[in-house]
Amino acid sequence: MQFEEYRERLKARLFSNFDFEDNVMVGSTMVDTKASFKRTTERYVLLKKNVQYRYDTYEYFYLIRLSAPSREQIERLMTELTETIVERTLPDQDHMSSDHTIICHVDSIQPETADYVRRFIYQKMFKLGFKGWIHIGLVMVDTTGQIIYSRHRKQQPYRFLDIKS
Repeated sequence: MQFEEYRERLKARLFSNFDFEDNVMVGSTMVDTKASFKRTTERYVLLKKNVQYRYDTYEYFYLIRLSAPSREQIERLMTELTETIVERTLPDQDHMSSDHTIICHVDSIQPETADYVRRFIYQKMFKLGFKGWIHIGLVMVDTTGQIIYSRHRKQQPYRFLDIKS
């Protein structure tokens, strides 16, 4: 499955909840497609103006096309994206969590790169978790539209990213 077809199928799956931007710069990295979602949850007593607590949850997907990345290229990419994402995340009193998933659409992958992808995960807490946390994950998708490598969080695979031809 070619990259454009995969991108369109992914957009069709995420269309109802996410906002899309094509060809976005994240730091100095060009991201082919960025999808973002924000959910706000409030609890109140009797009237909506009597808010007991409120929190915001953010979710982002970054789709990047790569041909045959080496381990060093993926490490540099993830270091740069991680630094940029952490800098741009400004937790306020309502921030609960920010989940970022980087999806790399690749033609082929080397074994040492696959090993790095299987072990990559980044998590950071703000003020011991009182101001929320951030999670960054990495997924490799091949030209058949199937996930070939990722580290699955909570033992739940990113099944919806697995778009078969």
